[in-house]
Amino acid sequence: PIPAEGGVAISPDSQKGAATGGSQNEIRVIDLNTNDVLSRFELPETSWVGFVEWSPDSSQVALAYGNAQVPSRVYIYNAITAERLRTLDVSARYVQALAWHPKESLLAVGQNSSGPMEFWDPQTGILIDSRDEFRSWAWNTLDWNPSGTALAIAGWRPQLVDWQQRSIAATLTKPHTQNATAVEYS
Repeated sequence: PIPAEGGVAISPDSQKGAATGGSQNEIRVIDLNTNDVLSRFELPETSWVGFVEWSPDSSQVALAYGNAQVPSRVYIYNAITAERLRTLDVSARYVQALAWHPKESLLAVGQNSSGPMEFWDPQTGILIDSRDEFRSWAWNTLDWNPSGTALAIAGWRPQLVDWQQRSIAATLTKPHTQNATAVEYS
């Protein structure tokens, strides 16, 4: 088994799981019905492999790579063949959160710094938008609602973003001074 010190994600079709090995630079895709390893791959450089996110059709995974010493990147892989399809050269020093839009070819990339949130087309590798107004010192997780009209942000300043208006719809009040560490739509 691979230690999941980086991240774990279940595919939208609930058939596969992906686990990143953090400092071990390894990713495994596992059939959740049989526990068989469907694919295993390593990133081209050695660094921290953190967050993993599935495409809505369960065919691809996005992997966040890097740390403060190495430039961060997001790699898009075919989940079964382990073929690297694209590299996104994000501006983040450390990618902290990924969220694949449920209906559009769009990947939200949050970072653990004072930089903007970036929105990439994972099919072409083109940066679509960069939003300073969604800036937060730390994003811990992101999640699109099922229709893709809103994005929830957990972190230092938890927010709900109205994606159609490209504006902050609400800033959530935390009961304490710690970062919000997770968010998920039903």
